Amino acid sequence: MKLQRVRVTNYKSVLDSEWFDVGGLTCLVGKNESGKTAILEALERLNSVDPDRADFHDTDYPRLHWSEYSETNTVDNAISTEWTLDASEVAQIHALAGIQGLDADHHVTLSKNYENNRHWEFGLSIGKVVAGLVEQSGLSSEDRAPLASVTTTSQ
Repeated sequence: MKLQRVRVTNYKSVLDSEWFDVGGLTCLVGKNESGKTAILEALERLNSVDPDRADFHDTDYPRLHWSEYSETNTVDNAISTEWTLDASEVAQIHALAGIQGLDADHHVTLSKNYENNRHWEFGLSIGKVVAGLVEQSGLSSEDRAPLASVTTTSQ
């Protein structure tokens, strides 16, 4: 997977970095205490090799908005990232799923919130998934024929 874009929200001094692209070389430029290190720390917490640095803590939430946040029942994301899968990763996912259903762009979004839950999102071509499920259903050719034009799960 190749990291394409990052967005850090409500982490230390960073209220919202907005989405920014990550290329072969990315340079973070800003005044002192503007959030450069916080962005790098948030990226590390996405999947740190050091268990002591892997989790977001309530004390990392910006103090400016802490009282309002603590009174809500919501859990904010601290970081969201967008990745692109290469051909071998797509093939591996298709092999595990037994169906070729990923969207053509092969983008995956991974985010992590203040409960330290990771959330994965990826696009599916529902038509391909339905066709694959019908093919694997064990139905006879005769029974599958009416389903040949089905492209959504509701159909």
